[in-house]
Amino acid sequence: MLRQEKGVLALTTTFGEPVQATIYFDKTLTDINKIKAAASKPTLVSGEGKDQTTVKTGFVINEKGEKSGTIPAYEFVAMFIPTTDVSFNKYESYSIDKLMVYELPFSEASDPGMQKWIPYLVSHASNDDGVVRIQTEFTKEGPVIKIWFVNSLTRVEKINSLLKASEFVVHYPDKSTKRVKNPFRFPV
Repeated sequence: MLRQEKGVLALTTTFGEPVQATIYFDKTLTDINKIKAAASKPTLVSGEGKDQTTVKTGFVINEKGEKSGTIPAYEFVAMFIPTTDVSFNKYESYSIDKLMVYELPFSEASDPGMQKWIPYLVSHASNDDGVVRIQTEFTKEGPVIKIWFVNSLTRVEKINSLLKASEFVVHYPDKSTKRVKNPFRFPV
């Protein structure tokens, strides 16, 4: 029902009596009254053509305890799209004063279709013994990647070469390696 309401971005529920729902929406595309009207329709039609089915919903909106507010876009994205934080190459053995962080914009981190490729990037980055940790984060400025490295073992130029490589060299649990096309485009 809410999928038909343009501007509704996500819905979360908390089990209980009554069920508590939090609806995330773009207030430039819809409003609370339209969402309430959509959620309280007595029936839902699903399917297409001859395969349509009408179901009675029985949903009732309890306005007790109703709250509204805003959430920054980066916090919303962080709630629904996982971040990455993987350490390797003996990260734990280095004191914080031996580590540097190279941070770049990483718009693909917020693309659910690109999530499956991040482990390939991590594996590829681990080929440089000086790279010891990869993190993604959603910030006010947009998604970023943080590449932790040991300055005495690698340089930013070498990391940029890894990121711009046309193919990743990926390591698999069975100790084999394969080349995989690099799907990312970093602004380096």
